Amino acid sequence: MPGRSGFEFIKDRIASNPGTLILVVSMHDEVVYAERALRAGARGYVMKEAGGENLLAAIRQVLAGQVYLSAKMSSKILDDLSARRPRGSRRRSSA
Repeated sequence: MPGRSGFEFIKDRIASNPGTLILVVSMHDEVVYAERALRAGARGYVMKEAGGENLLAAIRQVLAGQVYLSAKMSSKILDDLSARRPRGSRRRSSA
C-alpha cells in the first residue's frame, strides 16, 4: 500500500464500517506490531509463519467475536497490563 501504513488502513476501514472484523496476517514480528494493530482496530494478529492450523484458529476466533493473539503475545500484553507501576506513569505506544 504505497503511501499509507496498514495501521492507517485499519483505522480508515473501521471508521467507515465499524462492524468490520479485521485479522492481520503478517510476516512482521508480532511483538513489534500486534499491539499497534489491535489499537488501530484489528481483532487479531497472526504471523504467516504460524502455520495453517493457527491461521484457521485465528479466523474462527475473530469470526466468533473474540480477539486472537498467539499465546506468547497474549501473555506479554497481560504482563504489561498487570505490571505494577506508580500512578500516572502509564506507558503509551503510538499506532
